[in-house]
Amino acid sequence: MLSRLGIQKKLLSNCSLLLSFQIMPGIEREGTLPPHPAISVVIIPRNEGAELRAAVTNVIETLPREQRELIVVDDGSTDDSTAFLAELPEVRIFRAAELGVARARNYGADRATGDVILFADAHVRAPAGWYEPFCEVLRDECVGAVAPGIYSLSAPECRAVSAWM
Repeated sequence: MLSRLGIQKKLLSNCSLLLSFQIMPGIEREGTLPPHPAISVVIIPRNEGAELRAAVTNVIETLPREQRELIVVDDGSTDDSTAFLAELPEVRIFRAAELGVARARNYGADRATGDVILFADAHVRAPAGWYEPFCEVLRDECVGAVAPGIYSLSAPECRAVSAWM
């Protein structure tokens, strides 16, 4: 229990994002995640413009190449905001016709191949090492999902973390 509290304190001090992780169905729960799990980042934009470019760049800069899979499910953008992704062969882009965020996330998750799935909005920016505390929590065989929450953007001390068992 104390180690869980220590992990939560780490998350509280290091994360200020709206993200969620899910363990892939094929992961054996007898052991732990691999030391360096592959993380599938699924971003769902719709007319996000520069925000999407910044989010994709942030993931590329903060998540090691050998650990990342980047999936963008364009949910019916009409502003050509995903055109730049053609220059980034490592990004898998899927186009959908207004599925809505929940269904588009499921669509992306269904195509993900990583050990862990991360759902992120196009306006999210993460600091270096952001994924490590999440993976640390997910190594607990009783935890199936992890998500930090922000209750106040202007009061970072009011952040909270949840782990679902």
